[in-house]
Amino acid sequence: MTWSEYDPRYDLPTYISSPRTYLIATTQRTGSHFLAHLLGASGVIGVPFEYLNGYRSLLELERRGEHSSERTQLALLEEMKSRRTGRSGWFGIKAHWHTWSAVLAQPLLAAQVQPEVMIHLTRQNRVAQAASLVLAEQTGWWVDESQSTSAEPNYSAERIRQALAKIDGETDAWRRYLAGQPCLMLTYEAVRSDPHAAVSAVFAALGVDDPDRSNIGFPSPKPREDNIVEQWAERFSRTLDAEVPIPRDGGPD
Repeated sequence: MTWSEYDPRYDLPTYISSPRTYLIATTQRTGSHFLAHLLGASGVIGVPFEYLNGYRSLLELERRGEHSSERTQLALLEEMKSRRTGRSGWFGIKAHWHTWSAVLAQPLLAAQVQPEVMIHLTRQNRVAQAASLVLAEQTGWWVDESQSTSAEPNYSAERIRQALAKIDGETDAWRRYLAGQPCLMLTYEAVRSDPHAAVSAVFAALGVDDPDRSNIGFPSPKPREDNIVEQWAERFSRTLDAEVPIPRDGGPD
C-alpha cells in the first residue's frame, strides 16, 4: 500500500474550532517528513504533512470516487483541519516552494491557510540533498520502502547538477518570500543530530509548553539502510573539485 498523508492512522481527536496554522517551508529531501512525524507524534501541535500538494490530494479524491475541483480540494483541507489539529489548537502544513507558489495563485485556497508561524527547513549539505533527490526519483523511495520500485539506481552527475539547480532556485524563492517575516530556522543536520531539541524549538516558536514526549503511536518512517546518497555526494564533490581551475603560479592572479 502506498503511503498517504490521509491515512487515518495519523488522525488526532476531532478538533471542532478554527485552528491556528503554521507552515514548514522547505524543499525536497530536507528531512521534512521525518520532522513532521516527530511533531505529529506528540499529539499537541498537529500533523504537518503536505495537505496542499495538488497531486496527492487528487489521488485521495480519486480514491474516494470524487472529482478534483476547487470545491472538493477546499473541503478536503477543511476535513484535515478537523482530523489533524493538535490539542493546542495548532494545525501544521509543510510545503515545497512549487506547491506554495501554486497555492498563492489560488486566492480561495490561500485564504484557507494563512499561516501565523513560519518554519524554514533547509539542508546544509546541498550536494547530499541533490543526490538524495535523484535517488528518490530513480527508485520511488520518497517516504519509506513501501513506495520503492525494483529500479536499479544509477549515478548521474548531470542529474545531480540539475537537482542542485532546482533546490537552489526553490530555496532562494523561499528566502525572498520569507524575508522580513519572523521565522524559525532549522536544518536537516540539526534535526537529525538532536531531534529532541528541534521539536522543542518548534514548540517554543508556537508558544506551546513542551510536552513529556510520549509518542501517541504514530508509525515511524523507515530510513534507507544503504549509503548510496553519501557515495554519490562524495563522488560528485570530487567532480566539482576537479573542475576548479588551479592558477599556474599557485596563487591568485
